[in-house]
Amino acid sequence: MISAILFDLDGTLVDTVPLYEKNYRECLRHFGVENVSSENFFAVFNTNAQLFDYLDYFKVSRDHEPAFRKMRDRNFVRLLSRDSQWLHHADQILSNLASRFPLGLVTGARRIYVDAIDSKLGIRRHFKSVLTVDDIGIEHRKPDPYGLLKASAELHVPPCQCLYVGDLLCDVQVARAAGMMSCLITQSSYTMDPSIPPDFCIENISQLPSAISPSSTCKK
Repeated sequence: MISAILFDLDGTLVDTVPLYEKNYRECLRHFGVENVSSENFFAVFNTNAQLFDYLDYFKVSRDHEPAFRKMRDRNFVRLLSRDSQWLHHADQILSNLASRFPLGLVTGARRIYVDAIDSKLGIRRHFKSVLTVDDIGIEHRKPDPYGLLKASAELHVPPCQCLYVGDLLCDVQVARAAGMMSCLITQSSYTMDPSIPPDFCIENISQLPSAISPSSTCKK
């Protein structure tokens, strides 16, 4: 039985992944890395990477981390507050689901990014619990289940009655680690791992209402 639904943010509800790619391309170019391919970008992005992972992958000295971070954050807040868009009418879907379930947002994005998206789209109004990496702690980023368990506690719903919806392998992994059901959105560059199958699989967020049913149960 599904009693609450938790969501990832980027690539699940809002179309921000192209903005991440654009921003990292611009920052990497500034630090001497030209012609970053989408393939190379997603080789890092799809691992739920942190900044040092990008620096190491593209062979940028970690000495540049403070300046790179400052540039990345400044540019990204500007892009998100200006260009963020809902994916597949997610705004309407969340409004409808919120009348049936308590909703939570658990994202590896920084709070300043979520605030920038919220300034454009008003995403926070849909959720009774919103947790960013600043609330969870970078040491607990996905697939550590800490964030999902904290959200379920805030919603007063047992983990096994929660569904987590996301678009990456780590989203399926973290749901399983938390004892929750998982729903994988396959529209991204994600490649499914047959050893970790999701409970539900949809092409995009618009299919979620028809995919879930009151009789759904956790996989053990």
